Amino acid sequence: MRRSVLCALSCAVPSAAPPVASAAPPTPGEAARAPFAARHRAEPHGGIDRAADTSAKGTGTVDDKAAIGCADVDDDPNAYDSRRAERRVPAGSLIAWARLRRGGNPRVGGRGGRTLVAAYGKESEPLRRLRVRDGFETVGPRSGELRAALDGHRCPKGTRGRLGVIAHDGDRRTSGDYPEVRTGLRETTGTGDSANSANDVLNSGIIEFGRAGTTRSPAAGNTLGYDSDVFDLRGALRNGADRVHVRLGSREDTVRPGAPFPQADVRR
Repeated sequence: MRRSVLCALSCAVPSAAPPVASAAPPTPGEAARAPFAARHRAEPHGGIDRAADTSAKGTGTVDDKAAIGCADVDDDPNAYDSRRAERRVPAGSLIAWARLRRGGNPRVGGRGGRTLVAAYGKESEPLRRLRVRDGFETVGPRSGELRAALDGHRCPKGTRGRLGVIAHDGDRRTSGDYPEVRTGLRETTGTGDSANSANDVLNSGIIEFGRAGTTRSPAAGNTLGYDSDVFDLRGALRNGADRVHVRLGSREDTVRPGAPFPQADVRR
C-alpha cells in the first residue's frame, strides 16, 4: 500500500486526576535505564523520517523550573491529555518499518513526548544506509557520556547524510550539551544548527535542519524537556568516514538520550 503521509499521531488520555509533581522512585514497570540496541537496519532507495509531539505545556524557559501541565488540544471534557502531529513523506513512498518511541516523566506535570520513526522506500530516491537504535540512559557531569557505534561502513568524501536524536530533560539555556559525530580515529564533528547552538544542542525543541520539522498541536517552540531533532551530517562527512560513531553528553545538565537514527547515501 502506498502512502503519502508518514504518520498522524494523536492521543487522548481519559480524565481522572491529572499527573502532579512527584519525587517518588520509579514504579514497577518503569525503567531507569535500558541498554541501546539496534532496531532497524536497511539499505533501500528511500530514507528515514519522523513525526513528533510533546505532552507538556507551561511557562518558563528551563523545564525544571517551569510550571508544567498536560497539553490538551481537543474538545473532549473527559480527557486531560491530547495532542497531534503529522509529517508527510514523498508522494508514492512505501512505509517499510515504523516504531513509536514514548518517553519522559509523565508523573511530573506531563513532561515528555513521542516520536514515530519510519523507514520508507521510493525507487527514485538515492540508495541509503539506514540505522535506528534506541534505549534509555542518563548522561551528564556525574554520569559520563553515551557512546554508540551507528555504522561501521566507510563513507566516501562528500557523502550526504543526516542524524536524528531523541532525548529527554534537555534544558533550554543550560549549556554544555555535546552530541558529536566521530568519523575516524581522530576526527570528531559537533552537531548543531541555527536553532540548536553547538553548546546547547539539547534545548527542548522539535527541529529539523534548524527549522520546525513537524506539523503539530500544540506547536510551542519550547517543548519543556523533550528533544526530537534531525541534523545535517554533510559537514561531518565532507572528508569521508571510516566509521560513524556518536558521543552524547553534557558538562552542565543531566540529559537522557533515547534514540539516534542516522542515514547516509551509498555510492556504488
